[in-house]
Amino acid sequence: MKINNTLPYDVEEILIQKLDVNRRCVKNWWDVGRKLEMSDSELRNVKLEENREGGSPTRCLLGILNTWENIISLRKFIEITHELKRHDICSAIYEFYQSQDTAVTALSITG
Repeated sequence: MKINNTLPYDVEEILIQKLDVNRRCVKNWWDVGRKLEMSDSELRNVKLEENREGGSPTRCLLGILNTWENIISLRKFIEITHELKRHDICSAIYEFYQSQDTAVTALSITG
């Protein structure tokens, strides 16, 4: 699955909730952008979202990634969060997909 318009809403919300955090010693959207080799000027533009009411740097970052010629996969994105030791993000995404598989299995059994 690519980081584009097919990304499930719940997954996007998990990423936004976890990566928009702005605390010391916690890797966030900026660090993901650096790992993806985004330029400092691109990252500064994304950072402007922090000052906008209702703005989300992570949502903006995902939007930029969606415009890249070689759109990265969700798997690669999660690998990057793992490298950044943001295992909370990896766990939340895993739990989301586990619950989806469980729901599909339950529907298959009852349907």
